[in-house]
Amino acid sequence: MMPQSPPITPAHLKRLRDYWRSAGWPVRDNLEIDLLVGGLAELHRDPQGIETIRVSAAGIAALGSLLARNRAALDSHEALVRQVAAQLQRDGWMTFTGRSFKVKPEARWITVRPDVFALPRTLDERRIRPRVYEIKVSRADLKSDLRNAAKRLGYEQLSQQLWYVLPAAIAKPADLDAIPETCGVLLGDGHRLHEHRPAPLRAEISLRPIHWLQLLASCRDAEAAEPAQRLLGESADGAEAVEVDALAAPR
Repeated sequence: MMPQSPPITPAHLKRLRDYWRSAGWPVRDNLEIDLLVGGLAELHRDPQGIETIRVSAAGIAALGSLLARNRAALDSHEALVRQVAAQLQRDGWMTFTGRSFKVKPEARWITVRPDVFALPRTLDERRIRPRVYEIKVSRADLKSDLRNAAKRLGYEQLSQQLWYVLPAAIAKPADLDAIPETCGVLLGDGHRLHEHRPAPLRAEISLRPIHWLQLLASCRDAEAAEPAQRLLGESADGAEAVEVDALAAPR
């Protein structure tokens, strides 16, 4: 009796990506057996008897499906990030997306990257109450994030309020209950964000100088990434253009 093809898990797909990126030396473990039996990988032996693992056509199709799912999830994630940032900006907040910060929630420094970091538009230090919004568009991503206590503690060092933002379609009661009470929850329906649970306001914090410097550096990096504007009178190919005076109204 031929063995049945096993269910393909994320671990199988990760190994398949490893084969795709490398020379494909055999590992000879259970994951490899599953991939060979399932027809996603093939064992090859060259004339010198050296064995390698190659991704089959079915394996390439599986990786293509994974890539399409990841791209769709990324698009959904970025759309929700933009929605949160836009709503905050309408409410008078300054928003920063994808900025990295160094924090030390426990014994060592780590880097955290809030999806949306928000500051009120004020010069009054007493009213600066930073917020962090963490966007999750899949239950698996949410569960993985909730297991990362150090990351959450890092966010709490940066903010007085921490929110999780999820599409309402994936918000299962058990998952919502698993979100710590120290975090608020916003649910998106594709058009608006609804408050499922408010985020408690923690004790006042002061951002460290390193955090302000990282924010400043990230803004400068974004500015530098923009294409440089040509000087007035400079042509696209760098040659000097017609002088401005020549474009004046006829005498």
